[in-house]
Amino acid sequence: MKLSEAILKGCEMTPKQAFHWIGFPGAATCAIGAALEGIGVKRLQSHRVYEAFPGLTRFVVSEIQARNDVSKWSRERIASWLAEKGL
Repeated sequence: MKLSEAILKGCEMTPKQAFHWIGFPGAATCAIGAALEGIGVKRLQSHRVYEAFPGLTRFVVSEIQARNDVSKWSRERIASWLAEKGL
């Protein structure tokens, strides 16, 4: 599953968006948390995104975090941005 698809699936599972923290499944998640929840990771820890999506760079993760936490993009908008990049 692509990262963008995992984020969208996670959004369905946890509709509320979190900012400045990865979140708590079922309550609120950031874009990274939504991706992890979308692929079934139970313990949401940000470093697990690298295990779950091999080849994902720290640069892309930092851009996701900036769009989520600073620019306040919706997780769906972040997923669309990633999909445009083939991720």
